[in-house]
Amino acid sequence: MTVYSALRKSNAVSGDWVVIPGAGGGLGHIGVQTAKSMGLRVIGIDHSSKKQLALDSGAEAFFGFDTSGDDLVQHVRETTTGGLGAKAVIVVTASNAAYATAMDMLRFRGTLVCVGIPEGEPVPIAGAKAGQMLQKELRIVGSAVGSRAEAIECLELARRGVVKMHYRVEPKEKLGEIFKEMEEGKLQGRVVVTLD
Repeated sequence: MTVYSALRKSNAVSGDWVVIPGAGGGLGHIGVQTAKSMGLRVIGIDHSSKKQLALDSGAEAFFGFDTSGDDLVQHVRETTTGGLGAKAVIVVTASNAAYATAMDMLRFRGTLVCVGIPEGEPVPIAGAKAGQMLQKELRIVGSAVGSRAEAIECLELARRGVVKMHYRVEPKEKLGEIFKEMEEGKLQGRVVVTLD
């Protein structure tokens, strides 16, 4: 439901480009599907190993943060209509680096929606420069939870099969391997750990 609320707060409308850093993760792939159901055009960003999941979820384009290097922002801008940038960047990952590049991906009157909470010492969003924000009239909003009405709308998407969870089931003995995947940014979708 958080990602549904985040998309609403982005002010993006059908046909607009949105960028979802973390597009191949547990919340991200749901966000891609939800955005697609709203008529939004999605650019997914994540570890390159998650490309297929992001594309299968409905992203029109995908860029791996591990393979794009310093050209990531340029790739995103070139993909959007007229190279102007995205209407919104919905950061669902817990990465300070994703936040740092988000502002440069936005078009005039674009919105950065903060969903993922980075670990460690809290730091300001590196790319949030006052001059750029004034010149382009950019917004930054947070999205922690949604309303009851948004929850009902979100559940309806799942009931209709528009949004489907990608997950795998693993025994508790594989917990170490799962954490390693998470640490390396390679965990796709969600993992359900059995305790028996």
